Amino acid sequence: MPAPAPSTAVPSALPVIDPAIRQELEAVGGPDLPVQLLAMFLEDAPRQLAAVRGALNTGDQAVSRANAHSMKGAAASIGACRVEATAKAVEHAARSGEDQKLPALVDLLEAALTELKNHRD
Repeated sequence: MPAPAPSTAVPSALPVIDPAIRQELEAVGGPDLPVQLLAMFLEDAPRQLAAVRGALNTGDQAVSRANAHSMKGAAASIGACRVEATAKAVEHAARSGEDQKLPALVDLLEAALTELKNHRD
């Protein structure tokens, strides 16, 4: 039985930043490590989001999928839960050929990135 398709909504029950992952990063590299990793992620995210959007315009699901996969992994490593979940949904839709869902999911991914950028804890 195939897994259910992800929702086109960012799960609001997920934290913007997982406090447990943040604590793990601080334990490994000190209190500045999570801040530095988040800054590096946010510096690269617009390029990846633009690549996903560009691939939508050309119908290149492989590029959409690859960039969404990369964003998903990077978001997971810093505990950016909502970005991770939304990037996973984009990746799934691109892999499954669900082109009709991609524009809304990419908009949600952009919203999750904006929320992450504006998050203060």
